[in-house]
Amino acid sequence: MLLEQLNRSHIDAIVRCDGGKGWKNDRASWEQTAQEVEAGGRIVMVAPSGEAVCGYGSLLWHPDYPPFRAAGIPEIHDIATARAFRRQGVATKLISAFERIAAERGCAAVGLGVGLYADYGRHNASMWR
Repeated sequence: MLLEQLNRSHIDAIVRCDGGKGWKNDRASWEQTAQEVEAGGRIVMVAPSGEAVCGYGSLLWHPDYPPFRAAGIPEIHDIATARAFRRQGVATKLISAFERIAAERGCAAVGLGVGLYADYGRHNASMWR
């Protein structure tokens, strides 16, 4: 699976996708995201699959989370995999790409915020033992 940097041609495929819970398919927010990419505030990678996008995620150079921002640590943010493509390594590949990109830019660390409440969707309870 190849990853690509987000460009405006990906937005239609993302918006059309029934990615399930947590998938963002609001065109206006994706247009805003594309502007942030063009301004250099974030990198967004997508995992295309034919005419569809099966996953996406962002690397924020100046995150909102105060400890990361204060330490100059970029944050891996908003990773999502479409329902039909879950458990196939899409998110793992995205995270690896962001770690590599941050390292190439001279970052010694990358932050990853994790939500642990019901709105983040299903999780395997055995992971938390």
